[in-house]
Amino acid sequence: MKSIMQSTNPQYCELEAAGRKKYEIRKTKPNIPTPFKVYIYMTAEKRLAIFIKKGDCCGIGPDGEPAYADSNCPVRRYNPRSQKVIGEYVCDEILEYTTEFYPDNNLFQGIWKTVYDEDMDDTVDFIETSNDLDNPNDCELCKKSCLTFDEIKNYVGCGDKKFYAWHISDLKIYDKPKELSDFYTICNKDDLQQCGDCEHLISWGSSYPCEDGGDEECGVDNKKPLTRPPQSWSYVEEI
Repeated sequence: MKSIMQSTNPQYCELEAAGRKKYEIRKTKPNIPTPFKVYIYMTAEKRLAIFIKKGDCCGIGPDGEPAYADSNCPVRRYNPRSQKVIGEYVCDEILEYTTEFYPDNNLFQGIWKTVYDEDMDDTVDFIETSNDLDNPNDCELCKKSCLTFDEIKNYVGCGDKKFYAWHISDLKIYDKPKELSDFYTICNKDDLQQCGDCEHLISWGSSYPCEDGGDEECGVDNKKPLTRPPQSWSYVEEI
């Protein structure tokens, strides 16, 4: 069964593990129906180095035991879960939003939620939040994604854009994180971000490769061990 590997910054992993973050905001969505499983890959720590004194605890070492500094020096705290698959959740719903953002903050800017109207048999956009409110962060989207209005704007970018909120349910944080090598990728013809070679071929007018186990022209097997994390997300299966 096709699943998703999702790269997530450490601070958001912590919010998810604490049960506070219910929406994962992404610019795209997979071409598979909900519900589906999502594996959470914690990206590398980006925190600034801190200055510690000799004998101070500087985190947990690779052996799982507390590590102590042997001299006065700036160090980075080591997180043993960093750059590993720390858990999984079931995405049971994906909400769609559209935006109107501009570099000039004095202009009206807003986020609209796209909802299907059965009576009209069409989608309708309802305002979710905007910059002319007293508190644009006081909305369901911002609260459940643990992002501010400005953080969503910085992520999505200026202009009329579209983004998605993946709903997190049945969250499970592993006692022992998994390695990337425990998974393999799936090159999917409907999602070009999976394979740069395929995207290159398609850009030159070639047919879609990687169907039914690979394509001689492409030379890419559609199932191969995962050696690096996705930039945002990718299709995977667990070995």
